[in-house]
Amino acid sequence: MLRADLGPVTALGRMLQLPARIAVYPAWLTAVNRAAGILLPGVATAGSAGGGRREYYGVRSIRGIKRAAASWNGAELGPLAPVDPPVRFGFSSVPRTPQAVAVTTTVLPARR
Repeated sequence: MLRADLGPVTALGRMLQLPARIAVYPAWLTAVNRAAGILLPGVATAGSAGGGRREYYGVRSIRGIKRAAASWNGAELGPLAPVDPPVRFGFSSVPRTPQAVAVTTTVLPARR
């Protein structure tokens, strides 16, 4: 179970507030992929999903988390803490500071 008090939209979240149709559009996400990796090392907005498929991550909102309490099978998971070590799966990463990020993932089929 997770209970969280969310803060306001972050500064980066305000910068990313684009109309949803643009924020998740594969051509846009390809264009901003390099800049995303420079601003947030380890982050990608476009990449391979394997098997010739392309995958895109479109961020629509980022909010800070002020407080959180979580448990798994009745056991408390401890206090809110930075993500350390960094996530090392998929082709993107997550912010070090815990945040609630609304992401739309699009996977396009392999071209024939």
